[in-house]
Amino acid sequence: MAVNSATVYDCDLRVAELYDQSETSVDDVALILRLVRGHGPLRILEPFCGTGRILIPMALAGHEIVGLDQSRGMLARAEEKVALLPPAEGAGVWGSRGAGVRQLLGSDYRIG
Repeated sequence: MAVNSATVYDCDLRVAELYDQSETSVDDVALILRLVRGHGPLRILEPFCGTGRILIPMALAGHEIVGLDQSRGMLARAEEKVALLPPAEGAGVWGSRGAGVRQLLGSDYRIG
């Protein structure tokens, strides 16, 4: 049986909802927030952002963040969650599916 590697991760919204229910740990998010504290609002590019588990807390902390993911379902779930944020907090969050990377790479992101 052949597997199309381009779509194997492109899950639907139900799988993304199950992911949110199973991924409840926030230790990594707390660590990341602690590491960037005091470095001003940053422009962050988060590959494999999934449903926004890290992306949304970073935006709520005042950072401008672009999330990339190949999965339409994961991005749709992230967009649903961002839409629930007050407008000021959701304004710094952007999502893009794989092909959008080329347009974003020309942007000014601090690496390293």
